[in-house]
Amino acid sequence: MKVFLFCKKVVYLILGLLFCGIGTAFAVRANQGVSPISAPPVVMADMFSGIKYFGGPLAFWTVVYNGVFIFLQMFLLGRKFTLKYWLEFPALFIFGYFISAGMWLTQSYVPTSYILCFVEMLLGCVAMGLGIALELHADLTFLSGDGFVSVVSNKYHLNLGKVKIMFDVGCVIIAVAISYFGLSGKIIGIREGTIVAALLVGPIINMFLKFLKK
Repeated sequence: MKVFLFCKKVVYLILGLLFCGIGTAFAVRANQGVSPISAPPVVMADMFSGIKYFGGPLAFWTVVYNGVFIFLQMFLLGRKFTLKYWLEFPALFIFGYFISAGMWLTQSYVPTSYILCFVEMLLGCVAMGLGIALELHADLTFLSGDGFVSVVSNKYHLNLGKVKIMFDVGCVIIAVAISYFGLSGKIIGIREGTIVAALLVGPIINMFLKFLKK
């Protein structure tokens, strides 16, 4: 029974990572702005687009950027860095693979009108919300950004929602700074879609979690 329950959790986690990867790809293709945590990798992928990467530039920089937050958790937790946190490493690499798969699947369709771009961005938010809900429902591990927010909140006894807002703002500032100074004043990855994602993904997660708990 325990083995079956564990396998079920693994399936939920992998499906969650799949939808997160597809949601990220949709947001990038829509070109309406990506979620705060995806913004710095999008900027780095554009800056170094001429380099050949295993898995593609966006997946590579997503793994690098999110990997930083795993090591920060290791520093903050010390010996309390348990298996649940170690599992963030394979989860991150799987997530990167699914981003590559999502970018490949969406390469033939790039919307041209603003309305179609906005709709694709919304689809990306829904996919991302579903993915995170499945990840939370699995309760095996989490993507490193979510893990970092949780660790900071618990360690310093801070409100989780406020820490999440500060984290998102920090990601946006990092993306804008890298984009501005690295791309000669050109700002990419940050648009109205970034605000929409920040406002919508949370409620979408809650909606799917209520459904999954039935």
